[in-house]
Amino acid sequence: MTLSESVHQALQYLAERPAWLEAALQPDTVLQALNSSLPEAVSGRFLLTGVTIPGLFLEDRSGRWKGVYHLSLEENGVEKVYPLRVTLTPPNIDLPVDVDSLPEQPFGSDGWSSYLPELRLYIEMEPPEQALDGLEQLLDPEAARSLIETSIRGNSPAYRDFTLRACEPQVLNYKPGSRCTIRYLLDYPPQLAGYGWPQAVVAKTYRTKKGERAFRGMQALWHSPLAEGDIVRISEPLAYDPGLRLLIQDQLPEDLTLEELLRSELSTNSSEPNGKLYNFVRKVAAGLAMLHRSGAHTEETVTFDERFEDVPDILARLAVAAPEIPPLFEPLANELKTRAAGIPPDPMVPSHGTFDADQVLISGEEIGFIDFDNFCMAEPSVDVSHFRASLVDSGMKLAGPETLADPEQLTAYLSRLNDLSEVFLEQYLTFTPVSRQRLALWEALDYLRDVLHYWKKPKPGAGTNAFIILENHLNKMGLDEA
Repeated sequence: MTLSESVHQALQYLAERPAWLEAALQPDTVLQALNSSLPEAVSGRFLLTGVTIPGLFLEDRSGRWKGVYHLSLEENGVEKVYPLRVTLTPPNIDLPVDVDSLPEQPFGSDGWSSYLPELRLYIEMEPPEQALDGLEQLLDPEAARSLIETSIRGNSPAYRDFTLRACEPQVLNYKPGSRCTIRYLLDYPPQLAGYGWPQAVVAKTYRTKKGERAFRGMQALWHSPLAEGDIVRISEPLAYDPGLRLLIQDQLPEDLTLEELLRSELSTNSSEPNGKLYNFVRKVAAGLAMLHRSGAHTEETVTFDERFEDVPDILARLAVAAPEIPPLFEPLANELKTRAAGIPPDPMVPSHGTFDADQVLISGEEIGFIDFDNFCMAEPSVDVSHFRASLVDSGMKLAGPETLADPEQLTAYLSRLNDLSEVFLEQYLTFTPVSRQRLALWEALDYLRDVLHYWKKPKPGAGTNAFIILENHLNKMGLDEA
């Protein structure tokens, strides 16, 4: 069996998730099981109206998937939503608790738990979320005004007179217990209106010290030619509060993201080689090349070997529940590892770290880059491969069932997406070099991780586009060539 045939066989197997895993991801199936098992639902005390399932996560080598489902119910005419912590145990693994001796507690009370045998789902009440440090202060307009004013004043002599009359907080994104992103509309005293200070700032609070890493990276970039903003704009880092783990930055203007433009043009079949989408992709290539040549530096590094370690780790987690999977992917993993060892890496450059189309803002004819949480020193292929992969992945999500079912249509559609990503690469290469062989390896690694996440992070209704993309890419690499 050739390596490409081996890969095809492995992908075919992985594309068919087992019935026990799929069942636990179906809202109607879970709702039916809860209706049959909860005494309060059986008695009619309350009416279960729906279950929202974001997905599951295989977080360790226990072989069990975990997640948080949201159960909606109606009680005495009042709608309520309860977050439920779930643990899915495969048939070949012992359950995490003795389900025959679960305490009988009213639904919603502390200590309540239940087991759905037909789904092998153990369910508990999700503990109350832990509020992020200082979140109440950040959402109070007056307290936030004082905090922002003091923080920005203390960060730079250019802002020593920085004074606010008021601010208006607007929550943009909130992940309970992890992070919160807030936009503040700023109001200055009349005598300071002409200072050119930001009209709005964005504050991000973190559970970990990741915000400090982002702030240091943004400072390095702000003290480089990238801050001039003639090719691409970046936010000015205004302050970092280590006590609150709070990063404050200038807000970039935004009409839409490149991801939104991509979806709009591909869904209407309006993208042309010299059209709006292609022109902005070329601008992104120029901006990324400038970032890579900026001379900024950080102590954080990312290498191929480090990133590759995700693959054996995921396979080891899957091996507990599905021991047949790792041997199917070992030939491909070994081949990528061998090829990487034989091709010298490009010199490290300052890199975004997780660069994709959703992190490119478009305002008029200008572009801006955001989200430098993973700023690092790495091969240029880290950013180039991730961005090219994001173009293809986003485009494939728009492919209809007819396109996916027809080999000729699928080939033509993939060719169109590959052409777009090639336009990006060709433009990038006019500014700075990158090894195409190393780039192909990084792209293969990105796609392989996406494929394995189909099991590691299963979501309801998730398609297998990543499988098509990976196999297409590996065929272009020439897996069976000596």
